[in-house]
Amino acid sequence: MKNIKIFLAAIASFTFAFSLASCESTNGKINDNDTSLQITDFTKENNNFNYKVNNDIKTYSFIDKVTVSKTSNWKLYSDINGKNEIITKTINLKIGDNINYILVTAENGDLGFYTVNVRRLDLFTVNFNTNGGSSIQFQKVQEESCVSPVPNPSKNGYTFSKWDYDFRTPIISDITINAEWIANAYTITFD
Repeated sequence: MKNIKIFLAAIASFTFAFSLASCESTNGKINDNDTSLQITDFTKENNNFNYKVNNDIKTYSFIDKVTVSKTSNWKLYSDINGKNEIITKTINLKIGDNINYILVTAENGDLGFYTVNVRRLDLFTVNFNTNGGSSIQFQKVQEESCVSPVPNPSKNGYTFSKWDYDFRTPIISDITINAEWIANAYTITFD
């Protein structure tokens, strides 16, 4: 019950604690009694930290990634109410956003509260509709990556024109890419 009260107090005094932390930090360094937080490789916007990991990564450890002042400590929670502390400081990742919360407590009692999101990129299926041409096998492509080059299909009586997709565009969902064809023209001569 004491932890919940402390955590709720952190949320209530968040604005004050954050402005206090900003005044005590200099040149990006963390000072004593500071509630600032730094996380290696994460981007920060206000009190939100974000990081993207490849689809094949199934766990993420904040150990050795989080820096607070030497007189402060931090705890990781899976819920905004502070009921579910992640003591191991390691989370299992589901595909998509994995939002957690860090509470920084300075020696003088000041509190800092931060949202951290580790985004595990999704895998999407890219199908190729050759519209009657030779088949092209589907691809599994990681979110925000591009489709690997594919051979041009062939079709009797037609010349392959193009795919209806710019292969330089990153994939953000399952997609079907269609082949476009030009009918061959034949000249018949009689003797």
